[in-house]
Amino acid sequence: MESAAIALYLNKSARGAQKRREILGATLQAINTGTITFADISHDLAAKVRFSTQVTAYYPQSQLTPWVAYMPPQGSLAVRTEVSVLEMSTLEGARILIDALSSHSRSFGRIVILNFANPVKAYGRLIWGARPRRVYPLYSLHHQDDQYKFYHHAIPFTPSAVVLRNDAEEWVSPFDGGALENRILEVVKERMTRILFLFEQLGSKNIVLGSFGTGAFRNSVESVARIRAEMLVREMVRFARSFNRVVFAILGNDTVNT
Repeated sequence: MESAAIALYLNKSARGAQKRREILGATLQAINTGTITFADISHDLAAKVRFSTQVTAYYPQSQLTPWVAYMPPQGSLAVRTEVSVLEMSTLEGARILIDALSSHSRSFGRIVILNFANPVKAYGRLIWGARPRRVYPLYSLHHQDDQYKFYHHAIPFTPSAVVLRNDAEEWVSPFDGGALENRILEVVKERMTRILFLFEQLGSKNIVLGSFGTGAFRNSVESVARIRAEMLVREMVRFARSFNRVVFAILGNDTVNT
């Protein structure tokens, strides 16, 4: 009985992986072709994808090290960050934030999204051997540290990333759119701080974050939430007034309630 259940699980996993490969293949084909049709409307992707690729930047960890010595930009201390915790995916959080902000202003500034990308393989493990040129140093660096899974604080940043699919893996109208435990939490805190510092330096005022550090890394939700509070929520903390709006888009009711 147990072996049959395991076999069923493996078969479902294999089918799921195959489906993701098919979705990824279709998405890459659309990107390479430079166009998709959604709701009988043809959308030109070529210029957007070309621009996003060209301006993608790699920030080595040494470039973000001095975040402690930097004070928030002048004038930002007058703004109190609005923080929301919503039970939803990062993509859905980005869409809601875009809709909410655009209804109030046509110049609400860009929205940045924390991408939970695989630190070792481009496209996760669905496509082997892919090496995006502009962020290849990141994968090369992490390959050297893959045994211990701590990885490094280096960060890739892609401006004007184009969203083509929703959480149901359907096409959408394109939009731009973290003892050993103590050591791990220190790494999560330092990495998240550098991410926020980079967003601040880039002038991003509206950001969408997920539950970074609690998924594949399996850290305590309470500990990670406490780190977030130390960065953003409590009075006089470093990033308390660096942003206008922060949305924590989190899947799972238990994690949201924590």
